[in-house]
Amino acid sequence: MWNCGNRIIAVVGKVSNLKNCYTILAMNLSCLLSLLKEIPAYRQSVGQLLTNKGEHKIGMLNAAKPYVIAALYEELGSPLMVITAQPENARKLYEQLQVWCPPLANLHRFPEPGFSPHGYLTSSTDTMLERLQTLASLALSEPFTSCHSEGGKRPKNLLFSSFLSSGLRASAHQGRLREESRDPSLALRVTIKQPPLIVASALAVVSKTIPRGDFVSTCHILKQGMIADPLDLLHKWQSIGYEMEDFVAAPGQLSKRGGIIDIFPPCSELPARIEFFGNQIESMRLFDSESQCSVKSTLSITITPAREVFTAKDTGGKKALPSSPFIWQGTYGNILDYLPGEALLIINTPEESKAIIERSNSQAQALREEKIERGELLEASPYFTLEELEAKIKARQYLMLESWDAGQNPEQALPFTPPQSYGGRLVKFPQAAKQMVREKQRIIVVSHQANRLAELLREEDIHISPASQIEEVPPCGSVTVVQGSLVEGWEMKNALTLITDAELFGFVKQARPSKRVPTHISLLLSQLSPGDYVVHIDHGIGRFNGLTRMSNNGIEREYLVLEYASNDRLYVPTEQIERLSRYIGAGNQPPTLSRLG
Repeated sequence: MWNCGNRIIAVVGKVSNLKNCYTILAMNLSCLLSLLKEIPAYRQSVGQLLTNKGEHKIGMLNAAKPYVIAALYEELGSPLMVITAQPENARKLYEQLQVWCPPLANLHRFPEPGFSPHGYLTSSTDTMLERLQTLASLALSEPFTSCHSEGGKRPKNLLFSSFLSSGLRASAHQGRLREESRDPSLALRVTIKQPPLIVASALAVVSKTIPRGDFVSTCHILKQGMIADPLDLLHKWQSIGYEMEDFVAAPGQLSKRGGIIDIFPPCSELPARIEFFGNQIESMRLFDSESQCSVKSTLSITITPAREVFTAKDTGGKKALPSSPFIWQGTYGNILDYLPGEALLIINTPEESKAIIERSNSQAQALREEKIERGELLEASPYFTLEELEAKIKARQYLMLESWDAGQNPEQALPFTPPQSYGGRLVKFPQAAKQMVREKQRIIVVSHQANRLAELLREEDIHISPASQIEEVPPCGSVTVVQGSLVEGWEMKNALTLITDAELFGFVKQARPSKRVPTHISLLLSQLSPGDYVVHIDHGIGRFNGLTRMSNNGIEREYLVLEYASNDRLYVPTEQIERLSRYIGAGNQPPTLSRLG
């Protein structure tokens, strides 16, 4: 136990843009996780998680949950998945975990696919790529790690045999798919060193996706010196969702120029350029998608699927896959199936999550009944039922995070309470901080207005300078000011008090989501041919009739031409292409066009 009274942390903030194009907090407070690990109630909870399987419950203040989740992730060293009720809560939790988790944490958000008013899944390209990246992180974390085990046999579920039997084999000289490698990029792409920490909403978890076995069976590794027919590779990669382009600019694209193939796997931060000498891979280099210039050489790249939804058109008529949403070779998958056996599932506000799942299934069923009445073709529900999901959850170890205001009595309760609120009366805070310093309490002030607070503290003879990071736990009887932002504060009995702008000023300035890097327009356009059916998120099902250029107020723009019922036409600017998605329906019967207006 840290025997120095309460540590008070007030968090203030500057934001920066990091992975997945979300605005997250620049500061990192992971060094403070050690304080929680000395709390007896926490140690007892961890002991039960390590020794007893099945269901566990812990009660705590809502604001402290990101801190506790990060501590569990760091201590257990196994994959974790956190389910929250609302998509917005999942996004906020993901941002907060960026602050509390160690910098090298393998953190992902698994977004929910869109659901339009017309009842069709309309995932944007960005959402699909995030989902695929999360699935890849889970699918590759367990089997690919064992590739480097001592004397290691290649795990069966990598299914290299399907590629080896069709012309991809190792060169006699460089040749074997050896278990060891000195190339650091190989370690990054073959072995997921840090276990994944996944954050998802209830709607994302209940949605159907690619079965894990089918996903893993398409993952494969290319190595320098291997023998492979370039045209055969192109065909295989197109069959798992890659789109042929003139130049590779976004994940899920590939291109060919003579003996060079460029490919951008969703699981990679950079695209790869593969140079062939005949049918042998002579070299592989990672390159920048904007400048198209090489960044560094690599001895290996990992290829994963580039799409969740497949249609008969995608397979060129060969062994056509069913075209219902999120079906891979006629079966459905769920992200919970991707979790390894030792993973811990954490469910936040379970009752609210249940209500959302039941409501989503009711809406899907109502849409099916409407289609029956109109005589339209039925489509499979995009969701698993609550009963199906509960069966998957109960088959593994899971932890229910309950809130104090839930009116329940959890098995374990962690000693978190709300901190004192100052409600914008900043004059009182420096005075209170000075008193706590006299009492040898540890105070860390973190605020959007860090410089202003530092000046106020100096007036009380507390001389500090704002910092952006905390590298180690500060000593007792000291004050530290950190630049950052968190949603709420909390007090952990005899250990730590966290104060945010919510306590200091009565509100927290909401960071605006950073503008996503625009996905290359041709990524969707390359999937469309005149006559294909699409779904506009506002106007429903239409038929794509090609592109046209028109002038409006002297400005010429390019538009997608969509045909609707009664020969009505809708012109969609190409910069709004994310409002469209390909129509994915059951069978080969064409859908009924929606009416405009």
